[in-house]
This record gives sequence, C-alpha cells and structure tokens, in this order.
Amino acid sequence: RITAEIGTTYVDVNVTNGALKWIKESGNGNTGWRVLIGDTGWRTLKASSLVTVNNKTSEVKIRRVNNWVSFTFGGLDWGRFGIIRRGANGFASFQRDTQAIILGGGGVPVGFRTPSSLIGNIYDDNGIYGSWYLGGNTDGNYLRFQFLSPIPTDRDIDDIRVSAVSYLTDDPWPTTLP
Repeated sequence: RITAEIGTTYVDVNVTNGALKWIKESGNGNTGWRVLIGDTGWRTLKASSLVTVNNKTSEVKIRRVNNWVSFTFGGLDWGRFGIIRRGANGFASFQRDTQAIILGGGGVPVGFRTPSSLIGNIYDDNGIYGSWYLGGNTDGNYLRFQFLSPIPTDRDIDDIRVSAVSYLTDDPWPTTLP
C-alpha cells in the first residue's frame, strides 16, 4: 500500500500477522516489499491421524521468523507426539500400511511452504521409528510419516519424537495466519 524507493524501510506499528519491519526490494509503486523483521509465533495446524492420551492430544505447530520456518510436534506427556491406530476414525493413510498423513495436500499454509521437498527421522526413546517427508511446492505441500514397520491396527502410537523440521522459505509473508 506504500509507494517508495528501493531500500526504504517501513515499520508496521500494528505488527500485522507478526510482520514488524518491511523493506522495499524491487519494483515501482507499491509493489516489491518483503518482511525484514517478523515473527508469526507458534501456530497450531489442523492435522490428521492425531492421538489423544490422558486428555492430551498430539499437535503440530508451525512458526515463521523472518524467512525461517520451523515445525514442532508434541502435545502428549514428556513432549511426545502420537498418531492414532491405522484404520481408526481420523487416521489418514498414504499408499502403504507404513505411512500416515499428518498434513494433507496443501496442509502447509501459504507463507510457510518449503521450495523443495525435505526428509528427516522420527524416533521413539530407543531409536529410529522411521522418517517424516515434507512435500515442497512441486509436491503438494503435505507432511507424512513413514514407519519401518506397519502402523498397528490394535493400538495407537504415543511415543514419537521428531527430528528438527526447519527450512528457509521463498513464500511471501502470510496474509492470514493459521
């Protein structure tokens, strides 16, 4: 909304959607602005396959600080994360009995997406459980877990620990927050 020369900075005193300071990087008129200082805070995402244990439900949170995006997984005792048993109401599968959808297609919100797909490990307290896969802009912007063994049909998994999920984004600052 502000017309300025390249290099101009603007402070949003309302910190709209967590964006405090903007810089004019390119273009003429009121286009070409990028957030220089911003923090969305932790935002809880609407996820699938989540388990509830002792009145606590697994949760997936996302945060953007400037151009850096991070996920956190937890919600259960001792900071653990969990998924509901395969076939139960709310469970979302992918293609195999070892895979669970956590965030469906487009589940990573605009403003938080990764330009390329990423992969990392998931653990229990004894070692590697499997991996997480985060689809990038050309692969649906979704998140799935892939276990080394089939996901049980007779019990929930409530002892998952997730390796760090963080990356730089090329997305513009989000116009709405999840």
